[in-house]
Amino acid sequence: MIRSRTLILILLMLATTACGDETIVATAAGSTLSVDDLATLLEAGEVIGPGSRSATLEMANLWVDYTLLATAMSEDPTLTHLDMEPVVDQLVEQQMVAEFRTTRLQLDTVLTGAELQAAYDRDGQESEVRIHHLVRTWPAGASPAQREAVRALVRALRERIVEGESFGDIAQEFSQDEYAPLGGDTGYFPRGQMIDLVDQAAFALPTGELSQPIESAAGVHLIRVEGRRTPSLSVFRERLQAQRLAAALGQYVVTLEAMASPEASADAFDIIREIAADPRTTLEGIPDDRSIVEYRDGTLTVAEARRFLHARTGRIRAQLAAAGEDDLRGRVLRPMLQGKLLRAAAESEGVSVPATRRESLAAEAREELADAAQQLGLVDFDSAGVGSDPTEAVIGLLRTIAVGDREVLPLGIHSYVLSQAYSGGVNADGLEATARRIGAMRDAR
Repeated sequence: MIRSRTLILILLMLATTACGDETIVATAAGSTLSVDDLATLLEAGEVIGPGSRSATLEMANLWVDYTLLATAMSEDPTLTHLDMEPVVDQLVEQQMVAEFRTTRLQLDTVLTGAELQAAYDRDGQESEVRIHHLVRTWPAGASPAQREAVRALVRALRERIVEGESFGDIAQEFSQDEYAPLGGDTGYFPRGQMIDLVDQAAFALPTGELSQPIESAAGVHLIRVEGRRTPSLSVFRERLQAQRLAAALGQYVVTLEAMASPEASADAFDIIREIAADPRTTLEGIPDDRSIVEYRDGTLTVAEARRFLHARTGRIRAQLAAAGEDDLRGRVLRPMLQGKLLRAAAESEGVSVPATRRESLAAEAREELADAAQQLGLVDFDSAGVGSDPTEAVIGLLRTIAVGDREVLPLGIHSYVLSQAYSGGVNADGLEATARRIGAMRDAR
């Protein structure tokens, strides 16, 4: 039986690898990560900062992921020895559902000329807005001191912009989102595209005005409004048509769910939290083929939840590990169920993916994983001067991440593939020992 909820909440951020050795934090494909090495990395960290169990676990799991990837690359750079079926199956489902939506599903989204003109007269005159955007995200499991450090940095960056430095240059150097390479330039967008607080500020500020720091669940933002424009009738039509299609599809999925009558097991949410805390964790007495949701004509299993959560980032998993039942139902169980229901509906309409396409998807998945190894520098170990053991390269990589010189590159569902090919996991005793060691190192300063 799974532990009581109280005990699980205590253990959520701990892995369950029964190592029992307080000098070892994690193992991966025969390599080990010592408490000393992890404490040294975290003690100097800025991005994945020290002081929280979730941050320690995130860094340990990154070490496992990257060590397994480095090991796989050192054994065979083509990665043909890896079973990419979990990745292929996810891609196949996405393609089948996309084809079903566009070629089989008949939804009533017809928009007459009169309806279009009326909607444009009513809603179309609201401007689109273009902004420069900068965000500094909260570290995983951020302490109050870490949050204040993020606020102080954004205040300092704002002052530099006020004094005349280029917003674009500062955003390119310091921002932590997809617009950073563009100097924070978002291009024009309609209301509702950004997160709520940023969206509200963008449409409320006068053109040319720089915002005060804006705090959200993601981090601290700065924006400057660069321009406004009114969309053309044709652009408005496309947007309205897409909104109608999304609404009709949403209603269709709601109907499918209602007909499926899903029922979650009594311990489903505790299981999801424990897997979210560490997707590699072994659940006591609960096999991976065990059902956590039953619905008409099917089930959702522990293995499916494990694959789903493996594909989420460490930050999102940390949120889910502490989430309530409604949040877990909306962010985990419903997306999993909707995917299976839409795939079943597609199959019933004759939508399929041929074997040759599956083979090409597997090849593409291997190329994507090899590209990730290339980006991370986990290739050509001998020529890099680190010998035949790739673990030294991983430690060097994590050092650059810890001090903020490199962004984390999540492996997503590929992490699950690697975990099926090699043994690896995190040791709870080692995590606790690392926290104590960091505290001692700070006291000794």
